[in-house]
Amino acid sequence: MHQWAENPRTIGALAGTQLAIRAAVSKEGANENMSFDPEMKNKIRQAGAIPKFVAFLSSGEVDRVHTAVVALSFLCMDNPQNSMETYDSSSFADCASPLHIHLSTQRESCDVILVNWEKRDTHGDEEGCGSELAHKFFRSAFR
Repeated sequence: MHQWAENPRTIGALAGTQLAIRAAVSKEGANENMSFDPEMKNKIRQAGAIPKFVAFLSSGEVDRVHTAVVALSFLCMDNPQNSMETYDSSSFADCASPLHIHLSTQRESCDVILVNWEKRDTHGDEEGCGSELAHKFFRSAFR
């Protein structure tokens, strides 16, 4: 996890942390303890984790909020399907408030998610996919 992230205190946050770690493994970062699976991010999405991470954002539990921010940033990085599913969880922008996202490193993790929404707009993969929600997110989270 990230240096700023609170250690998990619940089974849910611990499980989410393990998924975030698996999603973060790159081809270059793989080792004998942690193998690279190019489909891991898709497998995590297909298992239904993204809506649960979005729900973590509004849980009021700091460890769950931190787990969700880190996990969603890794899951959305270079993965349009995961970015779309996070985008489709319309409560994402409403959950990210100044109370939840107060450290610059957390903002950077959220930026990864938003940049992937914007990439889809730029490439025309999905008309209007991310701009509207990204602007709503920034208005609500960084006032």
